[in-house]
Amino acid sequence: MTLGQRIQELRKGLSLSQEELGEKMGVSRQAISKWEGDQTIPELDKLIALSKLFGLTVGQLLGVENLPESPEDVSEAKLSTPPRRQQWPLLVLCVLLICSLCLNFYYHHRVLEILDPPQPPTAPINAIEYACLPHHEDRTVDLAFAIEGGGELSGWDITLDIYASELGFRGMLYEEHRPLTLKRGTAAFTLEDIPFDYGGFVIVGITYTKDELTAGQNFFSAKATGPGLPWENMAPTDVGQVTLLENPALLS
Repeated sequence: MTLGQRIQELRKGLSLSQEELGEKMGVSRQAISKWEGDQTIPELDKLIALSKLFGLTVGQLLGVENLPESPEDVSEAKLSTPPRRQQWPLLVLCVLLICSLCLNFYYHHRVLEILDPPQPPTAPINAIEYACLPHHEDRTVDLAFAIEGGGELSGWDITLDIYASELGFRGMLYEEHRPLTLKRGTAAFTLEDIPFDYGGFVIVGITYTKDELTAGQNFFSAKATGPGLPWENMAPTDVGQVTLLENPALLS
């Protein structure tokens, strides 16, 4: 199955039209049609956004990793024959309990969601310092970050996402997800020996989850242009209004 066929199948699995998927990805319906027809390949940030939407890793979306196994079909449980003699008080109590549960479900999942639907924070990281030190002899790169502004993420489960693509998006050269802890909305961390390919991208961001809410923010994207050449920094599409500052001292 090609990447385009896989995107089409996953889109239909979510009952989304090409136009609806395009709105979620920030592209036109024609762009979705070209993806699904294998006429063009989504950019890496779009591949990441698609993988998050479909609940897959980028490697699984590209077909270089196996998809998670589907749960085994569960046979329908056989209903036992109810006893001939019913105790009316017990029956009335069951009916009242069912009505109470239904009303409680309706109140919490209908009324509250309409009046005040929960929303995840949008681009919570608003100040970023970074350092990038490539080692061209073995095609690895060291990265260091100091991020702040994530106070909205208190109580959220945060995952640091690191991606490195091959030239021409032939596949993922590297993909890693590790827990990240923010202290008072800030964090500092170093990533060493991340492999890269010339003409490929290295992207770093976070995914944050709380209950059924999930969102993400990519705050670093750079392209390795060639041996001895400076990297081409690309502003991620979902970086928001942030201060992005290069600080080589982070790796000193």
